[in-house]
Parts: sequence; structure tokens; C-alpha cells
Amino acid sequence: MDHVNKPEVAKAVPASLSWSATGYEAFFEEGLPSRDIERWDAEGRPLVVSEEHRGLVRAEDLPGFTGIDICHRPMAVVPAAAGTTTAEGRPVRAWMVDADSFAYPVTEDF
Repeated sequence: MDHVNKPEVAKAVPASLSWSATGYEAFFEEGLPSRDIERWDAEGRPLVVSEEHRGLVRAEDLPGFTGIDICHRPMAVVPAAAGTTTAEGRPVRAWMVDADSFAYPVTEDF
């Protein structure tokens, strides 16, 4: 088969896909936004940015903290080949590669 001239088609990515530099996210009670975990303190507790405190604070010290979960950790961005589109026909500009070596299409609405 001749694959050279066939356009690539990427699978759609869920809109709820979360990314953080550490690969972890702090969750709070319903109605409160989640926050990226930026780093860990000396006791291994997650730290998040707080605008109110103007810096990093322990996630557990903020109101409504419920826990943490794993999310995607970006490792690289690779340009997409010309003509690559999603199954819905949106052009893929690049591929976001996570720490598990999975690649996700980057489109205008990524």
C-alpha cells in the first residue's frame, strides 16, 4: 500500500484532558477549580499557587481541598506533518507528548 500521499488522521482528545508540570493536580469541593501541583514540600505535601497568599501554599491548607490525582505531564511538543487532521477534520498543528510517551494532537482549541 502507498502510505506516502495519505493524510494522517488523529483521534479526538477529550476536552477534560489535564496537564501539569509535575503530573499531579489538586482537587477541591464541587464548584472550586482544581489547581496544578507545582512542587512538593519537605514533608511530601503538595504545593499549589495561591493568589491570596501570593505564592505557594500547601493544597491541604486551602478551603475545600479533597485530594490529588495524576494528570498528564508534558515532555515535548513535536510539529505535525502537513495535512494531518483530527477525525473531525480540524488541522493538527503539533503533537503534545506526555511522560508516558503518548502523543496528543494540538489543534486551535487544545
